[in-house]
Amino acid sequence: MIFEAVAGATGYTVSRNDLGALTPTPLPQAGMWIHKPAFTAPVDFSAQYVYAFTALYPNGCGSTTLTISPRRPSPPRVQVDTKAGGGRVSFNVTVADYEGDDYAGVLVKGAALPATGRIVMKSDPSSWTMTFNIDGVPAGMQTWVITSFWDIPGGRVLDESTGATVTANVP
Repeated sequence: MIFEAVAGATGYTVSRNDLGALTPTPLPQAGMWIHKPAFTAPVDFSAQYVYAFTALYPNGCGSTTLTISPRRPSPPRVQVDTKAGGGRVSFNVTVADYEGDDYAGVLVKGAALPATGRIVMKSDPSSWTMTFNIDGVPAGMQTWVITSFWDIPGGRVLDESTGATVTANVP
């Protein structure tokens, strides 16, 4: 999600109805062009959240609220190419069109990655498709789970149970 800075504001604070302040110190003026969260908080898919955004000015402040009901991410469609060789595997990931610009990237877990996985951010905000490589993949049958996510104020909407599992024979 992207927020546009307000003219004349010197900083911003963000709070959520169930957690209070999400920004321990005000975000700077430049910090409001956010495509990834500047703060994180757990997200419950059955809940509705009210966020308060407060712009700080030299002589006071102004605020607005936004109500969000997070949707579960849909499983991405994944194509895997192992022909590059040398332990490199190429991925082409497409996320369902209805998620539009909210889709921010994918979490990849599996072969040749740390246990926590690897976050791959979408580089083109207007596209539902992204490509990336994983190097150092051992030869043989390997498996990855790729889960799409998007970022909302105060959290990253990620449901690992909706991940797409892909298996490939790496030469």
